[in-house]
Amino acid sequence: MFNGTTKEIIFPSSLYSSPSSINNLLRQFNSLSVHDDNVIFDTSNIKWIDSEVSAFIGALIENLKIRQPTTKLFLKHNTSPSRSEELLSKNNFLNHYLDKNLYDYNSTGYTVKYDVLTVTRNALTKNDLTNIYAYLNNELFSHSKWGANFETYENQLGFSESIFELARNTSDHSRSENLIFAGQYYPIKNQFRLSIADNGLGIPLTVRAGSNAMGSDAELINWAVQKGNTSKSNNHARGMGLATIAKSLQNVGELTIISGNGHWKQIDNGTVELTTLSHKFAGTYVRITFLNDKINNNSFSSEESFSANLPF
Repeated sequence: MFNGTTKEIIFPSSLYSSPSSINNLLRQFNSLSVHDDNVIFDTSNIKWIDSEVSAFIGALIENLKIRQPTTKLFLKHNTSPSRSEELLSKNNFLNHYLDKNLYDYNSTGYTVKYDVLTVTRNALTKNDLTNIYAYLNNELFSHSKWGANFETYENQLGFSESIFELARNTSDHSRSENLIFAGQYYPIKNQFRLSIADNGLGIPLTVRAGSNAMGSDAELINWAVQKGNTSKSNNHARGMGLATIAKSLQNVGELTIISGNGHWKQIDNGTVELTTLSHKFAGTYVRITFLNDKINNNSFSSEESFSANLPF
């Protein structure tokens, strides 16, 4: 059926942002070779996937397309879609990579559209900034559940600016040519999650190259999240956005960052968990989780919100 060497990526039955799920994906993707003529992505076994994890998978696929431009990519799926395949269709992940809609499903009011924005490497243009803001405004800031993540409009505005700041600095900081977004509101858990990924240099490599910081990849991510730490000479380092977001989420949310061999997670009480992954991720993945049941009982911090230079 296929000409040449063929490899298969079998997605596990459950896909989360946990170290075990991430290692499973990285192990398979990192085993691919430039000599592989065909790669088959098998989604037929997925029983559950956190929708926002599609941004991480997207970064792996975009990396593969850059690293192995002649490799042909194929999808193996169920004829009658599983609930997870329905979700990947509703959030635009499957449709983004296929010539036609695999399954005829419209997006629910809960999904944040999966999309890959192509940006200028090293220095974002005005057009890049406009496209980033247009996506965030149309798909995230106007989402029916976005405002419920905040107690006041001022908090919402400050956090939205931090998201824009984080997104616009990802390319500048990591030399990525893509920004990848996905998200989901989970009504049973009453959680809103957003993920931003890129396929650039990654935080650990950037920190090592531009500072005196030392340690494991997870420790270098932790260094980058601390307020005031930056591996750049200007004031728009990605760490500023991460530091603001991490502080704002204490008591009301969680933050997960994956880059290199590092898996960094801050839970709602402010405790940080550092894990070294068995396999390396060439890029950066940031997942933001709002625990809406706790937002009603805590004041969402807006002390460190700052104004992003929005392109309008």
